[in-house]
Amino acid sequence: MQGEFIEADVTLLPTEQGGRKHAITPGVYRPHLRNDPNGELLGVQFIEGDSLAPGGRGVWIAELMYTDTGIDYSSLVPGSLSEIIEGHAIGHARVIHRWTEPESRIRRRAT
Repeated sequence: MQGEFIEADVTLLPTEQGGRKHAITPGVYRPHLRNDPNGELLGVQFIEGDSLAPGGRGVWIAELMYTDTGIDYSSLVPGSLSEIIEGHAIGHARVIHRWTEPESRIRRRAT
């Protein structure tokens, strides 16, 4: 089994503009990405990046969580822009790079 990943330039909306109230931290943040307002919600887990407060911007690595279930992540290509969804849009992510890694390397990354 292999894992699929993206590196993305992430921008969070300020809280007063509908953004979240707390910072995101690596490993525990699991939002959805959506490429157009009526598009499919794509589950991801942000696994690497510096803590990012509302209104902040940073580069993050996210794992595409449900590639083995038939969810179509093909729209997440370098240059694509997605909304970050937590019930509503709280920011956006522009894909920089996408790749696949063997399962053994994924386990090392998580430890």
